[in-house]
Amino acid sequence: METLAKLFHNVLCPIDFDANSPSALEYAGKVVQETGGRIFLLHVVPWTVAAVPLDASEVLAELKQSATTRLRQLAKEKLDARIGHEIMVTVAADPGHEVVRLANELRADAIVMATHGRKGLSHMVLGSVAERVVREAPCPVLTLRAQA
Repeated sequence: METLAKLFHNVLCPIDFDANSPSALEYAGKVVQETGGRIFLLHVVPWTVAAVPLDASEVLAELKQSATTRLRQLAKEKLDARIGHEIMVTVAADPGHEVVRLANELRADAIVMATHGRKGLSHMVLGSVAERVVREAPCPVLTLRAQA
């Protein structure tokens, strides 16, 4: 168990508020509960320069506050109160890149995240945040897909 605790002490759990997100958080909670580690709950507010009005600070502040509130509620519902966790909300044009950047910055030991499981044209058009994270992350990535 000591080795497992060292391997999975800091777990990054990106949350996009998709229907799968709570399952990923619950799974991350089980891992961290066993290791005595900490979960970093992350939501990336997707934002592109083209979509930014002249003064977007108010809109961004509202989006970040809303996401923070939702993450706190999700943590309260899905995590045992004894599990250490930190809420993080960032703004980025590319959520996949932001998850990888923060995994490096936080020295995450693992990333646990939900995936939409898109296939075909929708995958090609929309891309996959999870796929990018799996390819570029500095640590193991556990993806949980939607149940049929």
